[in-house]
Amino acid sequence: MAWITARKNKDGELYIGRDGKRRYDASYRDESGKKYKKTFTRKIDAEQWIVSEQGKIQRGEWTDPARGKLRLRIYADQWLETKRGTAPRTFIKLDGYVRNHIKPVFGDSPLNSIQPMQVRNWVRLLHDNGLAPSTVKAIYQAFRQIMTLAVIDQRISKNPCVGIEMPRDRNQQEMHFLTAEEVAVLAEAICWMKVSHGKEQRDERHRCLILMAAYTGMRAGELHALHQSRLDLNHGVVHVREGLSEVPKWVSPTGMLLGPTKTGKSRSIRLPAPLIAALKEHLHAFPSEKGYVFPARGGGFVRHHNFFRRRFKPAAERAGLPEDLRFHDLRHTAAAFFIADGFNAKQLMDRLGHSSIRVTYDRYGHLFEGHDEDLLARLSERMKMGEGL
Repeated sequence: MAWITARKNKDGELYIGRDGKRRYDASYRDESGKKYKKTFTRKIDAEQWIVSEQGKIQRGEWTDPARGKLRLRIYADQWLETKRGTAPRTFIKLDGYVRNHIKPVFGDSPLNSIQPMQVRNWVRLLHDNGLAPSTVKAIYQAFRQIMTLAVIDQRISKNPCVGIEMPRDRNQQEMHFLTAEEVAVLAEAICWMKVSHGKEQRDERHRCLILMAAYTGMRAGELHALHQSRLDLNHGVVHVREGLSEVPKWVSPTGMLLGPTKTGKSRSIRLPAPLIAALKEHLHAFPSEKGYVFPARGGGFVRHHNFFRRRFKPAAERAGLPEDLRFHDLRHTAAAFFIADGFNAKQLMDRLGHSSIRVTYDRYGHLFEGHDEDLLARLSERMKMGEGL
């Protein structure tokens, strides 16, 4: 039910505003009978509004306008509360996206006022301000989740995050794949550390850590969190169950947080015989009262940021490796070793602890090139044998 009435003054004559225009009150009722009204200066605008609102009701797209007036900053905080169960590092990132990039632009806007054009301009400005394309995409995805939830909660009828083109990542950081010889050189180079007066002192505390990263593909946080109870050297297996994260002090007073792995998945990795021997030597040389496999000097957790700056970076330079080599490149190196030795994508996914096979192919699909040719050659030989050729 809908109707339009021309507003009149107390004498029953048509009302004329100070702008010299009439006023038309357009009204309609929703399916529950609740009345909604809006005023226009032109009757045709009132008619079009009613047609539009009734069309939304018929298509099931209508939402109560009052619910959409909630400010985004309030709703974004409510959305963040639903993310409390995520990994601490994930929650910290999401909180930063909302606080630093979403609220400053959309915080005071009612949910139902945000338009696709505004979102497109915002995404462009994020990129123009120097943020990496991957960061822009992550911020946008957080915003899209907020607006998607607003649709589900019937605060808005349509998500404004449509037709939004993401900036292309043209300067993606190159992966580095080391050879076995380069891994050995790096493992030796990290045994030397500078002390006072430019002198160097040998310390093999981190040698086995390099070998574990390059031959298991474990993440840095997984290695720093590794407890001796997770090692079964008699059967040559390491059970990856936890990950260590550096977090703000408001999350953990120590700045360190032990939790699940990055994907929340546990996995078990078989170890090659030389690595088992290296681990036994390492555990004998560097015992830890707290039971960690790769402890700091005090027996507690290693802070990866400090380790990378003080030990890994100088060691890579000493070994003559690329200047932009990251510790994570040892994980890439392990992936390359596995593929070269015949691992298929599923085995690689399980060994590296990827969240899905798609992640594996996206990152390492190019390393599988040539496997088809080898397979076809073997199939050809099999057929020839079967046919007696």
